[in-house]
Order: sequence, then structure tokens, then C-alpha cells
Amino acid sequence: MIYIGIDLYKTNMAITTIDSNGELLAPQKLPCLNPAVIRYFDSFPRPHRAVVESTGSWYWVSDLLGELGIELILAHALQLKAISYARVKTDAVDSAMLSRQLSGCGPGSSLSVSS
Repeated sequence: MIYIGIDLYKTNMAITTIDSNGELLAPQKLPCLNPAVIRYFDSFPRPHRAVVESTGSWYWVSDLLGELGIELILAHALQLKAISYARVKTDAVDSAMLSRQLSGCGPGSSLSVSS
């Protein structure tokens, strides 16, 4: 299983991918463009699980990943304590924390999922 944390913004995203052993595979910053996201996800063997914070622009990511058959977890932004309490706040750190929590390898190892 591949776990992908996405820290999403209006024009770009930070993505961190880890495997089932918690090994960091490919942190990257991507433009918010379908072809770039598809290329990134296609570069890893399946199955994938991805997580993104519930921000105002997550809908298109959900639609795109749904078309690719990739499960997307929507994390409740206000309840992601590991991110909100982090001493160092960068896009890369946030996406890494999301992927680790999704895989069960991170602090708290749980996500509060929005419905």
C-alpha cells in the first residue's frame, strides 16, 4: 500500500508519499493541474490511499482521484492536532504528517475524517 499526504493550495500542492513500512518515497511540489497529478500517482504501484485537508479547493482532487480509482480521505483541518501543534510548519512537513497519519506511522496515528 502506498500512502499519499496532500497539502493543497490554490495553485500548487505539496505531496509526500510513503510505503507501508513508513519509508519516504517521493516528496514533491506539484502544480494543481490534472496531468501533473496523474503522472505523480501513476509513478507508484497500486493500491494507493491519499489524504487531503478539507480546504475550500479539495473537490477537484476528489473528483480526479475518484476517476483514477484512488481512495481519498478528507481530513478535518481543525482536528489535525499533529499539524497544528508542529514547531516547524511548511507544506512539505504538513504533507509528510498527513501521509504518516494515514499509514498509521505518525503521531497519534489517526485522522479525524470529514464526511
